[in-house]
Amino acid sequence: MKTTRIEVNVGVEAPPERVYDALLNPDALRAWFAESADVSIAELRYDFWGRYTPEDPDRSHSRHPIVQLEPRQVLVFEWKLRGADTRVTLSLAEEEGGTQIRLEHDDAPARNVEEGSLADWWGLSLENGKAWVERGRTGLRVDFAIPPELELRLELDIDAPRREVFRALTDREQLERWIGEPGKMVIEPHVGGRIDFGWGDDGGPVRILSFEPDREVSYAWTYAAEPETVVTWSLTEGKRGTRLTLVHQGFVDAILDRPYRTGWTKFLNRVKHMVEAGPSWRAARTTAHDYEPVR
Repeated sequence: MKTTRIEVNVGVEAPPERVYDALLNPDALRAWFAESADVSIAELRYDFWGRYTPEDPDRSHSRHPIVQLEPRQVLVFEWKLRGADTRVTLSLAEEEGGTQIRLEHDDAPARNVEEGSLADWWGLSLENGKAWVERGRTGLRVDFAIPPELELRLELDIDAPRREVFRALTDREQLERWIGEPGKMVIEPHVGGRIDFGWGDDGGPVRILSFEPDREVSYAWTYAAEPETVVTWSLTEGKRGTRLTLVHQGFVDAILDRPYRTGWTKFLNRVKHMVEAGPSWRAARTTAHDYEPVR
């Protein structure tokens, strides 16, 4: 089995003791990380399971022994994942009044084409944890219990007016904060206009198909050798501010569901957290990943 290493870093505007509590408190973990959690420092157990964890494990497949624990500094646990014996290290370092979290997932199984990226999942999880610690808020989590589908649909509420959310989706500088490559991002905000996240040969959006200010934007999407698909963002009135809905349609094989579901959940959450938190928000930074599937 081919394995890889995942590394994700995120800054949290809170002291290490608050971040440490969010990592070890089962109630907090159920709020931002896993459907179910049971942590025992005395028994050196860091167990989590359920639909928001890759493979949707049940309680009997959730044993994660703690191998190192330094209060407010380091948590290391083992995780049997996709048949591989892996190890996760979460390091906390105080930095300018806040905390820098460094996640290292060693010996992680390399991603098969039908599987979501663990780097995306960890980035999503840590950004939800950041929002929980800083603001008592969280967002979507990937639901691994949903069967793969030919059309992906995700939605959430954002506590902000539609004009601010639409700006996050269509303004070049805002796009660079949550999805576009800085200095390479291109958007021509009109029907037929060019749009390019700057991902290079990996693909992404290519041209705008619809553009209705504060209501909808859609674009044609190409990625690797996949047939062209369509991504649509719709904005309506929500219970709190704006209901943002993402639909990605045109898949010819449901095998694409998990990779896109994981990635788009991360990006949809980023829009929410960025808009609600304001100019101070920063995305998690991934320095080692499993984006390329095993061939």
